[in-house]
Amino acid sequence: MPIFTIRHFSVRRRMAFLAAYFAVVIGTLLALLMYEHASYLEDHQMSMGMTESEIQLLNLRRDEKDFIARLKPEYLQKFETRSEALSDKIEQWFSVLEQAGFQSPKMRLLQRAMLTYRLNFLEYVEYRKQLGIYKNEGLSDELNQLSAQMIDTMPANGKELRASLIRMQSLHQLFLFDPQDDLIHEFERLATEIQPVMPAGHRQMFQSYREMFQNVVRISSLIGYSENEGTHYLLRKAAHEMEQHFQTLSVLVSDFTAFRYIQRVSIILCCSALLILISALVLRRVGHSISFPLRQLKTDVELLRQGRRDLIFEFESDEIGKVFASLREFQNDLAQLDDMREKDRAHQRDLLEEKKKLEEALEALKEAQSQLVQSEKLASLGSLVAGVAHEINTPLGIALTMGTTFSDHLRDFFRQMQSGQLRRTYVEEFQRDAEEGLQVMQTALHRAAHLIQSFKQVAVDQASEERRVFSLQQTVQGILQTLHHMTKRRAIEIQVIIPENIFLDSYPGPFGQVISNLVNNTLLHAFTEDQSGTITISAIQEDQRVLLSFSDNGAGIPAKHLSRIFEPFFTTKLGQGGSGLGLNIVYNIVTGILGGEITVESEPGEGACFHLILPVTVPEKGAVHER
Repeated sequence: MPIFTIRHFSVRRRMAFLAAYFAVVIGTLLALLMYEHASYLEDHQMSMGMTESEIQLLNLRRDEKDFIARLKPEYLQKFETRSEALSDKIEQWFSVLEQAGFQSPKMRLLQRAMLTYRLNFLEYVEYRKQLGIYKNEGLSDELNQLSAQMIDTMPANGKELRASLIRMQSLHQLFLFDPQDDLIHEFERLATEIQPVMPAGHRQMFQSYREMFQNVVRISSLIGYSENEGTHYLLRKAAHEMEQHFQTLSVLVSDFTAFRYIQRVSIILCCSALLILISALVLRRVGHSISFPLRQLKTDVELLRQGRRDLIFEFESDEIGKVFASLREFQNDLAQLDDMREKDRAHQRDLLEEKKKLEEALEALKEAQSQLVQSEKLASLGSLVAGVAHEINTPLGIALTMGTTFSDHLRDFFRQMQSGQLRRTYVEEFQRDAEEGLQVMQTALHRAAHLIQSFKQVAVDQASEERRVFSLQQTVQGILQTLHHMTKRRAIEIQVIIPENIFLDSYPGPFGQVISNLVNNTLLHAFTEDQSGTITISAIQEDQRVLLSFSDNGAGIPAKHLSRIFEPFFTTKLGQGGSGLGLNIVYNIVTGILGGEITVESEPGEGACFHLILPVTVPEKGAVHER
């Protein structure tokens, strides 16, 4: 819909265009918000994955250090469990990063460093297992058993050999606790000294003991005497590389997240600025297409009042154009009237009187139009618009018909007067028709004014939440009168059984919305379009509360739906006029603003009954919310 052709459209189509345009704007903004929300969730998942992976990595290093320091099996099990959990968490994190479009060689380097670290740790564990982690296993236990066996089986005359073996046992135990080269040299020196004097029955055992210690020395050297050599060093180096790759990758992910955020903000700001600019242009164009003809209309009317009769009206085929067409006809009528005034001065007084009557009728129509505009504004509150529009349509239609007919007769009267063919019988007939037409028009306008006045109080109540004392019976009847258009074409009878002496100090506006929603809900769900039925509204007063019942003899509510009818968005007529919010609004108003309670009873096929318990004097809003 090009904007430059908007002036060729009617005012209604221009308003429809504005509504469609702003619907597109709102949809675009919602799409931007959904895009921001989805991107924020991705960034949050990336950040959470990085944080959780970092925590898992720290815990894994702690388990590794605990195992190396204490050599307890439970720390090894923790390390293996934590290592698998870290691998799974890293895989999940990388999957989230790849879905978000993040790619970096550091990801593969981190996985390779983790694998190297794990293999080095497993190699260290394997060496420790060979030496012996648990009691009574490994080379350390075999050394202890073999040395103890040699000492125990040594003959009684071999006290010096026994002392040397005990010394060698102490040396290998010290080496297992704290590997040092001095201990190895001392062990080998003693072994070299006592091997030649070793009894024949112990030489093979001693040789095995010596070779076993050498194997322990070999494995210990592979592990490394300190943290800067052997498997110790490789494990620490792999851990350092793993942590370094992780830190580098964390910085890259943080930069990527920040860039995505800046990119999203830039896109949203640019789109918002573009929408604001386009909206300003559209509003200016549409507003100008309406305000300019109105200003021109005001100027032309002012010129007509000053006596100009040669105006040229330029207008489009819309509602404002119809006003200009009427104004052009009015200008022609004024020109003819001026010609007739020049030709026949004798009838000037009568013409001025008729003109005065026309102006009074015009003012009356303007007043009625003003009342209708005000009613149209108030009629936006629910079903009140349909009732008011329907009820005042007939009297205004009569008034408009009479006005049009009177205008045609007046033009014909002036034409005959101008041509000199005016007859007395025609003048008398014209006078009689004019008096009857004006009487009918006045009666119709009085009827319209009376209808507007009768709806005034209900409209004011529904337009605000003003608290006041009101009659329950009169308020309910006034509300039902506004809903008459909904039931007049259906065989639905509404009975009101409410005593006249029940008065409430409450909020009539929200109360009226409750009654309107209950009536609309009953017409939508309880009865079909061609089905007859009865709606009964009754009330009694007990002390400081009023028991109000709203019942019908319609289809009833199934038992499986009975406990859910007050839930928001629950409806059995989705797509058929039901939104699922009517009874939820009723429940919130009754239990909130009105400070009461509401329950429902129903059996399928036997109708439904809503029971409302309302206080005669509603508590203050703060007290209602605190209950």
